[in-house]
Amino acid sequence: MNSSLPLAFGPRQLWRATGLILALWTLAVVASVVWNVRLLHSAMLEAAVNEARSNFNKDELYRKWATMHGGVYVPVTTLTPPNPY
Repeated sequence: MNSSLPLAFGPRQLWRATGLILALWTLAVVASVVWNVRLLHSAMLEAAVNEARSNFNKDELYRKWATMHGGVYVPVTTLTPPNPY
């Protein structure tokens, strides 16, 4: 049985295989970190937008409620005269 493939790795082939495995492992870890950072960024951005919309809707609802009830009462003084309009 004559085979052209070596049956065992020599020192040089072992270092090359080890280097290749380490390079692939490093690439996989870097790709995972980049992917997770992008996912976290988009999740944080979505949470911030939702919070901003929630605060805006709360303020808008309060202003509509105050308008329906004649506005917010402020006593008339020299520092806060009545609105002529």
